[in-house]
Amino acid sequence: MKKYIFLPLILILGLLCGCSSSERPISAAEQELLANADARRESILNSPTEIAVTGDCYYVSADGDDSNDGRSEDAPWASLDKVNGTPLNPGDGVFFRRGDIWRGEALIAQNGVTYSAYGEGAKPGIYGSPENGADPLKWRLMDGTDNIWVFYKDIMDCGDIVLDGSMDLADKAPVWWTGDRYVKFVVGVDDYSTLMQKPTFDPAKDMGDLQYFNDIDYSDLNSQHPIYVYEYADRGGKLYLRCDEGNPGEVYQSIEFCCDPYNGSVVTLNFGYMSVLDNISVMYGGHAIEANGGRLVQNCEVGYMGAMTHTFYDAETIYSGDGISHTLNMLVENNYVHHVFNGGIAAGEMAFAANGELADVEETQGNNTIRGNLLEYTAGITLINWEEEVNKLHRFKDILIEDNYVMYSTTAGDPQRKKASGIIGALVFSGSDMPLPCANENLVIKDNVLYCSDGALIISGMPQEYYPVYSGNTYMQNQNKPFAYWCFDDGNFSMFMTKKHSEMETFVREELGDKTGVVLQ
Repeated sequence: MKKYIFLPLILILGLLCGCSSSERPISAAEQELLANADARRESILNSPTEIAVTGDCYYVSADGDDSNDGRSEDAPWASLDKVNGTPLNPGDGVFFRRGDIWRGEALIAQNGVTYSAYGEGAKPGIYGSPENGADPLKWRLMDGTDNIWVFYKDIMDCGDIVLDGSMDLADKAPVWWTGDRYVKFVVGVDDYSTLMQKPTFDPAKDMGDLQYFNDIDYSDLNSQHPIYVYEYADRGGKLYLRCDEGNPGEVYQSIEFCCDPYNGSVVTLNFGYMSVLDNISVMYGGHAIEANGGRLVQNCEVGYMGAMTHTFYDAETIYSGDGISHTLNMLVENNYVHHVFNGGIAAGEMAFAANGELADVEETQGNNTIRGNLLEYTAGITLINWEEEVNKLHRFKDILIEDNYVMYSTTAGDPQRKKASGIIGALVFSGSDMPLPCANENLVIKDNVLYCSDGALIISGMPQEYYPVYSGNTYMQNQNKPFAYWCFDDGNFSMFMTKKHSEMETFVREELGDKTGVVLQ
């Protein structure tokens, strides 16, 4: 279970201002860095299909027909239902036509099967969003209001609503489920007993401009808290959106809903051991790609992953939303991951560490390579552990994080209205309120670019004996943001924040041990 919440010492200090401010000159080295990031983005978005399969090939297009045999571009299948429901063999390949989009359905990978693209143009899209809501006929005013708009049909839990493909998101209203109704809550103020006594949430009174409310009924579930709703992501309910400018379908050209159509993900490789995902665009969901059973994710675009409701705890609502998450034996290479609520790429997460009953059971997560990716506007590359003390039985092992650009690390959506607004950094080794300690073996972080985070560039609770090996990385941070939140030699967690370039270099050389690292200013 993913439970991301604020790190008290690195709360976001404001909207992302970016390093490239007109108030200071941009050095030639920084200009080159930004140009290289732009080039990598374009290269990934326009990557050709070069992957080969050893078995049968099947083709899918938006204007295909599921009664076809799918064996040629002239006789393609049409739906993800057909792809998911047809038994395939290891070595087979399924190719989606470029420029086409499949909505509101999940891709469920099968063992040893490759999923890629054919044709010309943009990568084929698999969207959690069931439809584009930018049509005035799809919205009506709530009775007695002039700014609360009701969508024309029930819709799944939305992590965010993306307006015109920008960071101007419509955000969830802060609600909490008592077991039989919704109430409004205030982060850090309301406790369980107060929430249980509050009046029922009223969309007409309790929402600000560009907030929305999903009225999804969970009353058939256990009414005792915590209430887990993660596996009911496909359950629908009425959606209310406050839009003071008028009918949302007239105000915006694009309205996409961040929904997870299958068990909390848009694409799952959890059942597709040794499966491959190549050249697919996965957009508008909560979790994009759950890859615990896969082998390779490459050349993909992952964007606009919102904060799906995970659990209603005693006095908080836990949200989650990741880009590419995995734990074992994965290569994640040459992907563009952007605008993701929590972790952009999870290099590993300790499953046993979240369950105290498994403290004495050995668990190793690793044999993963994260290489050549570009991440923007996410909570960075993460390793997640939940234990408050080092447990040598639970270990990250053999993980290489190499040649990634991690830029403008932040959280998608409005962090002030969500309890679980993310742990924000270019590299994050944590899992809860504070950076937690964890054991690791052969964790190598080399030749990456860590650029301008809304939180710290690096967040780590690892004791010195478990420090990763840092080598040849490039570091640049906003002057008004922390450089690191770190477990120092004395065992204490401290924020390292300085405007002095020499002190940053000393930290990189002596504390991180990156003798060949470069600190830009």
